[in-house]
Amino acid sequence: MLNFTKPPVNPKEQHLTKSKSSNKINNKCDTQQETDTDNTPVEQKIKTGRPVVFFACAANKVVHEAFSHMGYDETTNENRFNYLWGWPSAADLVKRLQPGQMVNQMPGQVQMTRKDNLANTIQEFIRKYPQFNFIPKTYILPNNMLMCQSYMQQNPKKYFIVKEALANRGEGIQLLRGNMQIETQVEAVVQEYIKNPLLINGYKFDFRIYVVVLQVDPLIVYYYREGIARFATTQYSKPTMKTINDKTVHLTNYSVNKNYMDDEDSEEIVETQIQQENFAFKQKMTTVIDHIQSNLYFTSEIDIYKKIEEVIQATIIAAEPKMAAQALINRSNALPRKCFGMYGFDLILLNDGEFKLLEVNANPSTGGDTQVDFEVKDPLFRDLISLTQPKKYFVNDKLRVQQVADENETPREKDQRAFSQKIRDLKAMYYLDENEFQVESQKVLRNLSEYEEKLLKQLNVDCKKQGNFKRIIPNVSGDYLEFFESAKYTDWLTAIAVKAQYVKE
Repeated sequence: MLNFTKPPVNPKEQHLTKSKSSNKINNKCDTQQETDTDNTPVEQKIKTGRPVVFFACAANKVVHEAFSHMGYDETTNENRFNYLWGWPSAADLVKRLQPGQMVNQMPGQVQMTRKDNLANTIQEFIRKYPQFNFIPKTYILPNNMLMCQSYMQQNPKKYFIVKEALANRGEGIQLLRGNMQIETQVEAVVQEYIKNPLLINGYKFDFRIYVVVLQVDPLIVYYYREGIARFATTQYSKPTMKTINDKTVHLTNYSVNKNYMDDEDSEEIVETQIQQENFAFKQKMTTVIDHIQSNLYFTSEIDIYKKIEEVIQATIIAAEPKMAAQALINRSNALPRKCFGMYGFDLILLNDGEFKLLEVNANPSTGGDTQVDFEVKDPLFRDLISLTQPKKYFVNDKLRVQQVADENETPREKDQRAFSQKIRDLKAMYYLDENEFQVESQKVLRNLSEYEEKLLKQLNVDCKKQGNFKRIIPNVSGDYLEFFESAKYTDWLTAIAVKAQYVKE
């Protein structure tokens, strides 16, 4: 059942506060810190043979505890680490990483995580595949300013949301009517206001979903089976000139609504709402979806999880060409892996059962002040570290550097014509009938190169460590393949390996 009770947690005593970590690397992480009661120098805590993590920013306690649970010690040495968590300033860091080192940022991810880049990326994708329609009508400023103003003037009674391209946590957002002027002077997007959100108990809500890109060549994508449903703190009503500035009606960003709940003038109002309506403003995603499905919100049966997966697949495939180009420049496709990206996808469910993608966050919040935050994020980060952690290349507490041979990188054939033919052959093989496919695929899988064997072995290792993550690219159905701008050799190889059950689902 959907829990409509206030979480039994006092935000001032919540154990998901941020923990202190010294660093010398520029970062964009949360800056609030918790006093460390243990004064022992971090380096003295490192135990021989244990992997170490360097925090390039102040991280929440749940992240520190997850690394500790997974057997990591902390280090203040920004060069000697197994795992770097944060936002490193060095653009070429990934290129310089050695086997046994991992960073949680991926080159080229800005194609998804900047609001203007995301809009442009998805618009290009939808022009090729018009059956997809998972973002609101969007204009990119300043490039589309004249078009945007013209459309707004033609629709003076419609409402629009202005979002600054680089802002996050609900900052830099304005709600405008069509007959109003856009005043922002920075790069931004203007989106037509979504007028038909699905409501629960009269409140607007969205889902924060955690997505991991392990590799770009081949593209390997997981999402976590548990997320957070975030509710507005004021019951929904259609926008009017009177409510245009009330973000707690129209926005589901937790930062916006928490500020409202923390405001002394508003705190009593919210407490009264909670008591009267027996309602909590954060819920587990699975609980909310179960509530929606069991209470027949839609006239026909809708596979909500399938729709979520389709939006994630399409978004990342749309960004894949430019991410792949950056991966090539930064040599980030070498094995063992050097980097990955975890992103917060914000999706809103409409009253017709469709989803709209609101944004993709490169730095999804790792903390929180509710029991739901802890119940979702504590296992999330443990599973994330399990899925992504590098092998432990440590002997006597010294990093053993192993050279990455050329064959451990994605193959780039000198004879492009022959290599292109190999791609066409794999594509044709994938679509053979079942009996022919089994025969032909076994020929390929019995004659793998050293790199290909390592790649497919790594995919099977991932399956054993995935916890509550689910891999959606590659998958058995191969339903994503037709939407690649140009699927790479390794994309077809992994798809064949999964279909042939050489790689586990």
